[in-house]
Amino acid sequence: MLFESSLPSPTVVVRDVGFSDHRPLRWVSPFQRPPPVYTTAHRRLWRSFCLDTFIADLQTSALCDERQYEHLQNGDALAKLYHDTVAGLLYKQIPVRQVKSRVVECRRAKRVLMSMERAAHRTGPLSDNNLPAVAAWRVQRRQYFTLLQQKRSDYLDETSGR
Repeated sequence: MLFESSLPSPTVVVRDVGFSDHRPLRWVSPFQRPPPVYTTAHRRLWRSFCLDTFIADLQTSALCDERQYEHLQNGDALAKLYHDTVAGLLYKQIPVRQVKSRVVECRRAKRVLMSMERAAHRTGPLSDNNLPAVAAWRVQRRQYFTLLQQKRSDYLDETSGR
């Protein structure tokens, strides 16, 4: 067995359900799930963006006032005025929020793989290696299985104390 010396042997309970020659097994493993990994990102809630309000605010801003341009020395100052004005208006209407989300790398990779598989099915049979969509799906499939193998290996390394 792979980790025979480092793990205690589990206690297996065989349950007899009485009406079949198949018997369910039950045991408790000493493995614990690793804690979830979270990432923090800064996002805007673009659904609440109102174009009419933005245009009205923009028309009353320094960008639409020609007197603001007189004291600008060069194009860099004009670009800075543009950036600062638009960023300020966006922040006023839809402020940036800090969002925490779980890193779900395997789930995202599987979703991409399934999408590519559907696209490959639409172009023809999956056995036709000459189709670009099928070739791309095969590459993505290999990457997905490599990712799964790496995650399993990392998990086993963590639980075995290596």
